[in-house]
Amino acid sequence: MPYSSYKRFFDQSRELLCIVSLDGFFVDVNDAFTRVLGHPKSSLIGKSIRDLIAPQDIEKTLQEFKRIKHGESSTHFENRFNSSSGEYVTLSWSTSIDPESGQVVASARDVTEQSNQARKIQQIEAALNKTFILA
Repeated sequence: MPYSSYKRFFDQSRELLCIVSLDGFFVDVNDAFTRVLGHPKSSLIGKSIRDLIAPQDIEKTLQEFKRIKHGESSTHFENRFNSSSGEYVTLSWSTSIDPESGQVVASARDVTEQSNQARKIQQIEAALNKTFILA
């Protein structure tokens, strides 16, 4: 399949797609990535992923990145990225190393809504448990 077909697939995918160097810098991002996070592509290319990750998620993300660098694939890893509006977007990642380039190829889905709903359910359950304990 010609490179142009792959590039078109990459650019037009609804999933957030990116390529990251082994030292953690964006090599390429697709249109969905820029649309969801609101950062222009030109400001992301060459930027460290650490610059976008929520401070509370940096350590677990670095641990996951180490696993990926050692050849392990990662599926359903979640962290939060800072959007251009200042809000955090919760992303669920699937990643692996491209054996040809040695770079990390990753796809992500915006799961912010599901994450917020799960947190609300946990809060309601905790409140209900507290109510039953006090009753």
